[in-house]
Amino acid sequence: MAETAPPAESRPAGVARPSLPSLPTPSLGDEWPRQATDAVVKVVDSVRDKTTGPAVNAAHAAKYGVVAAFLGSVLAVIVIIALIRLLEAVFHTIGVHWGISALEDPIWLVYLVLGGLFSVLGLLFFRWANGPAKHD
Repeated sequence: MAETAPPAESRPAGVARPSLPSLPTPSLGDEWPRQATDAVVKVVDSVRDKTTGPAVNAAHAAKYGVVAAFLGSVLAVIVIIALIRLLEAVFHTIGVHWGISALEDPIWLVYLVLGGLFSVLGLLFFRWANGPAKHD
């Protein structure tokens, strides 16, 4: 096969060929794979921190919140049972010591005292919840 010559440039006489500005040639060297990898890792870490970071934190908060609520409920029931037994023992001891026959079986008085206490606490909480809004 015969080689063909490239086509001749057709320019009007006296018109010089435009010169391209000389740009600095980047020196890549042997470090460019590491630099490219570091740049990609930085971008991926940044995106992950902004997207999955808050979701992971919310999941941890929900997980620990459920455990705390469950343990708090169990603890509240145990405290109420202990309070009932303590009050019953105290009222029974008072009844036996002072000879009050109505306090030989004082569970009715325990229920009356705790019912009154929880009612007053409930009314206070209800009042605080529905109180006037504080304006700063």
